[in-house]
Amino acid sequence: MFKKFKEFKKCLKENNKKAWIYILGFLVLINIGAAAYFIYSLMLLSGIETIIRYAIMGFAVIMALIFLNFWIKAVIKNKNLLYILFLIFIVISISAQGFVGYNIIKIYNPISSINKKTITYTTDLIVLRDSNIESIDDLDDKTIGIINKDKGSEDNEIANLIIKENNLKENNEIKEYSDYASMLNDLYDKKIDATFITSKYTVMFNSIEKFANIKDEVKVITSKSKEFKKTEEKEAINTKNIVKEPFTVLLMGVDSEQDGLTKDAAFNGDSLMLITFNPNTLNATVLSIPRDTYVPIMCFANHKKNKITHASWQGVSCMQKTIENFTGIDIDYYVKMNFKGVVDLVDALGGIDVDVPFKFCEQNSDRQFGSSTICLNTGEQHLNGEQALALARHRKTLALGDIQRGLNQQLVIEGMLKKVSTIDSLDKINDLLNTVSKNMDTNLTTNQILSFYNVGKNILLNSHTTTEDLISMEKLYLDGYTKMIYDESFGFNLSNYIYYKSSLSAVTDAMKVNLDMKEPTLTKTFDFSINEVYEKKVIGQGEKDSSSNISTLPSFIGESKSYVSNWASARNIKVNFVTVKKGDKGYNENYSDGTVVTQSVSQGTELSKVSSITFGIMSKEEEKEEENNTTQVCEEGTTNTKCYLPNLIGKTKKEVDAWSTTLPVSVRIEYKGKFSSDNAVVIKVDKVSGSLLETGESIIITFEEKTTGDNGEENTGDNNTPTDPDEGNEKPDNGTDDSNTEDDPALENSGIN
Repeated sequence: MFKKFKEFKKCLKENNKKAWIYILGFLVLINIGAAAYFIYSLMLLSGIETIIRYAIMGFAVIMALIFLNFWIKAVIKNKNLLYILFLIFIVISISAQGFVGYNIIKIYNPISSINKKTITYTTDLIVLRDSNIESIDDLDDKTIGIINKDKGSEDNEIANLIIKENNLKENNEIKEYSDYASMLNDLYDKKIDATFITSKYTVMFNSIEKFANIKDEVKVITSKSKEFKKTEEKEAINTKNIVKEPFTVLLMGVDSEQDGLTKDAAFNGDSLMLITFNPNTLNATVLSIPRDTYVPIMCFANHKKNKITHASWQGVSCMQKTIENFTGIDIDYYVKMNFKGVVDLVDALGGIDVDVPFKFCEQNSDRQFGSSTICLNTGEQHLNGEQALALARHRKTLALGDIQRGLNQQLVIEGMLKKVSTIDSLDKINDLLNTVSKNMDTNLTTNQILSFYNVGKNILLNSHTTTEDLISMEKLYLDGYTKMIYDESFGFNLSNYIYYKSSLSAVTDAMKVNLDMKEPTLTKTFDFSINEVYEKKVIGQGEKDSSSNISTLPSFIGESKSYVSNWASARNIKVNFVTVKKGDKGYNENYSDGTVVTQSVSQGTELSKVSSITFGIMSKEEEKEEENNTTQVCEEGTTNTKCYLPNLIGKTKKEVDAWSTTLPVSVRIEYKGKFSSDNAVVIKVDKVSGSLLETGESIIITFEEKTTGDNGEENTGDNNTPTDPDEGNEKPDNGTDDSNTEDDPALENSGIN
């Protein structure tokens, strides 16, 4: 070797083709650089075909040495043919290594950026639109709301920076809140003048009726952004081998007005899917969790129950802990996907094929109707991004509401997975990865994401079917019912989804079986009919139990003192009574003396939370003397309380007859439907309670005989009993609610005042 090197040095000095020598020598250096670049790109693909990668890296090193040796020989031989051959081969080597290395890194970079290390958080200072506060300089002698550090650390930190920079503490009161809902409520009720809140407030709160138009009802005085390090507890900690071990993934669809997920940790969890995958059996289970599911929120004070979507207001960690708590399933990884990014993702795939289950129309991705409305018909069709998002979002016209929307979202995901298997070009792969990296966040490490290559390889090697049926996907169903429940923070009733415990047990058992945490229960008998099409039972669907029923407090406005006393006594609830006289808050002259006009605990409150109630009882002592002198003619302006229609819904025929005979006016009462006793109850009155009954007019009262249903409870034959106008909220929507007074023994003593 030394002798050869001396010969090379000698020929290098004597060679008359210096240009060739230096050009080729320069190419040798470039080739070494290309080999290093190529080897570096292969090293990034940790866990993928390790033996093959190391073999290729070794080959690249050997080829670099061969080209170096070839160059030395070409200089010694000094033949044009050798120079030309060397030039051709080394250019091919440089080009190939550079091309492959470049494309590997081009694919790797968006994959590595899916796991966001930092997030930019923005906080706005807002006031009501009609406020005379136009700038931050107008904040003088005002009350400003701020979320406390434990419940919104990023908002709190940025808010305090704004407060410090503008000396807002000097002449203003800074009021801390433990939740966004109470703070926003106080702003709307003008108990505070301004408030600091995440810039995502328009998306977070527009599903709440009171704040549906929040974007137009408030204005931003100032904003400030700051970059924070992402601090989800399980990030980069879980070292589970997803090639060999079953794992769980929480997939969250985030409703956003912009593309991308680089801003703000707070969001609305509009789509929640808990997925388990077993790489050994190639089986996956998918559970769509309705966004209104009523569960304890682990980051709320005292783990207060609320809609599960509200857990996302305080980031992924809160949502993850909340789902783990109510399902009992540990979540290994999460994937957060921007809903609006679905448009770009589906378009990058070239569209997806979906069997649309119903006809509907929906807003586009910018929440615009009119000419931008997306309409789809029933049936198998090819959807673009906007159409796929419309299907995933739509729920307002669906009979099953959010449950059906969850199933539709599963259809979209299935369509996307099927289309991924057809990708056949690097350009499509790059477009797809760039779209994903921009609109997705996860706690999966880059190496774990890359290891899905091995999962896919195992699926292909172990499967003897088509690419569309490589993975067995089992859809689970969380059965339940909707119910209006009073929300203390917002101060009004919200519609919640109450899951059946038996249904949750069925779906979690299926997940545990798939995670190898539990042995499957084998079905030893199987019944079928050759004349009927077999339909596979959906796990969780149809699982119902009475223990999941939540009883809520009814409205007692207009009821008698004896009635509420008997009702509360039967439920071991302590009752207090206060007198409400003319001039007192809650006084309403349309109600009779001795009836309930106020209650300290709001209608819709869970009965399990109620231990005592204070009722305001109407007192008209001051009016009695005046009333005795009042004409018995019922006309506009009369103070005779007997001229006003009381709340008759649920009263028996016997009670109504007793009431009607005391009227000082001529009232014609018509009875519709059949009844056989004085226990028939009122289900409809054609006038609102509290209306003036003018002399000579008639009212129509509809009765229905009480019957015994399949569940052993007394009910009427009419399932569409109208809402009581006095209550201001819809009646409970299932027969399990204790607010149903028709079968209460206290009714016999209630009377009608």
